[in-house]
Amino acid sequence: MTVPATNQTKLHLEVKPEQSPSADAFDPVVYVSENCSANPTCVAGQDMRGGGGMESLDFVNSSAKEESLYVVVDGYDFQAGGAFTLALTLSTP
Repeated sequence: MTVPATNQTKLHLEVKPEQSPSADAFDPVVYVSENCSANPTCVAGQDMRGGGGMESLDFVNSSAKEESLYVVVDGYDFQAGGAFTLALTLSTP
């Protein structure tokens, strides 16, 4: 995903698991990275909720240059994964 260089462009991500909240439901972790490699450079991440809980993340491009970022949805503590919905919104103040 490319975040424009408008000096304050905000990327808002929401990851909503398809399962109801429970201890054994998919527990997503969401982050954005500058590269897609074995050791990614994470610029922002979020893991606040438990299994089945929605995660959201805000990243503000405060630089004067365009940012090319990878959006990654992972599972907490080596979870195999699960179904989810991902919503992305770009906005400027």
